Order: sequence, then C-alpha cells, then structure tokens
Amino acid sequence: MFFNDGKLAIMTFYMIYATGIFDWGGAERLLVGVFLTVFAIAAGFIGGWLDDIVGSKKAIIFTISGNVLALIAAVSITPTTIFFIEFEGLDEPVWDFAFFRTLPEIAYLLVSVLFALFITSAYANSRALLARIAPEGEMTKFFGLYALSGQVTAFMGPLMVALVTDFFDSQRIGFGSILLLLGVGVGLMFYVKEERTKPSVR
Repeated sequence: MFFNDGKLAIMTFYMIYATGIFDWGGAERLLVGVFLTVFAIAAGFIGGWLDDIVGSKKAIIFTISGNVLALIAAVSITPTTIFFIEFEGLDEPVWDFAFFRTLPEIAYLLVSVLFALFITSAYANSRALLARIAPEGEMTKFFGLYALSGQVTAFMGPLMVALVTDFFDSQRIGFGSILLLLGVGVGLMFYVKEERTKPSVR
C-alpha cells in the first residue's frame, strides 16, 4: 500500500513538478509521455528478468530503492541546479531543438526514464510476489484485496503532497515528501516472508 501510493504519486506529480519549474507546456508533456512509453514496456521484461534472478522480494526492494534515488535526483534539479549544486549558465540552451533545450531539462528527462523503468518493474514484481505467497485456492481473493488496497488509499499520496506543498510553500519539498511513502514501503518489505502461506481455516 505504501510504496504503491508512492509510485502513483510520482506518476501524478512528476510532470506537474516539471511544468512548475521548467514551464513545460502540452507539447513537452506529450513528447515525454510517448518517449517514456518505450522504457515502460521494456521495464516489464526487465522486472520479469529480475524476478527470475533474485526473486520477487529482492526485486521489489531494488526497484523501490531505485525510485527513491530517482526521486531525490528529480527534486535536486531546477533551471539553475543539478544534484542540488548551482552552476553558472545552466539555464542557457545547449542545442537548437525546440524542446528540452537546457541541461537541467535534459537531466530531468533522463530521471523520468528511471521512473518509467523502476515503477513499471515494481508493479510487475509486486504481482509476481503475491502470486508466490498467496495461499493456493485463494489467489483471486488475494489479488482482489491487492487491487482494493490500491484504490482505497489512492488519495493518500496526493493529499500528502498537497499538504506538504502548502505548509512549506514549496513545490520541491511537496514532491519530495513522496520519499516518506516509498521509504516506509521498502522498509516493511524486509519483514515479508517470500514463501507460500497456508489457506485460511474455516
């Protein structure tokens, strides 16, 4: 629930954050969406490969930790800073393309690729883990509960971002608050036992 809400919040706000700091319009957002679709598709295969190599639990911990690092990198970027370091001339164009002309914009676009890779992989690994640990004969019940938990708490991420943004009057801090959801989620994953549970006794 925690890291799923965190992933949803990233998908909701990463373009809003970019629009706020880079003044991206509809054309930029459309281009980013098309560009990231390719990586999201590839991430489904990467997630399956990770699952086969290290198991679902370790794959989830890896991909959610990847989202944590990508989010830190994202909030470190502004028109004049990269990795929280301010450089002179960063807001100057580096090429003649009509979009993504500055180095920080290109850096943010690359971070968005990490989001596409890690978020999609985490979704694939989460479902694989549930299939591994849910009791035999109760698979549909547990997948129904999985889907329900994602819907019931879907408001949590956006609400937290809105409250933190309003309190600190900072879009950057508000977007960065998603780290709390991801951190709690990945921390709880260490307590998950990757083994098949027995059906409930009636």
